[in-house]
Amino acid sequence: VADFGYTSMDMVVDMVCRCKDSAVDDIQLKVVQCILSIITTNTVEIHEFALMIAVQACYHIHLVSKNQVNRSSAKSTLNQMLSIVFQRMEAYDLRMADLSLVD
Repeated sequence: VADFGYTSMDMVVDMVCRCKDSAVDDIQLKVVQCILSIITTNTVEIHEFALMIAVQACYHIHLVSKNQVNRSSAKSTLNQMLSIVFQRMEAYDLRMADLSLVD
């Protein structure tokens, strides 16, 4: 990833997600766990590029992994990730609506 407006967290997510192609089951599981930790934290915001590759990595691991634990972990992480993203979008919309009422 060239540094064209990407945040340091975008680059961290990119580096983690590059490991998705590993044939080692433990590495695939750690990728999924790391993605879930990054996405669910309230101290870092993940958007656009990083969010897209995180979704792709989980989907990829779910499709190609031969390990059932990794497949179900990737599926669960993908569901949680998308649920969190939509919850945050809805919360943002409510905050913006409240601010427009104040003005």
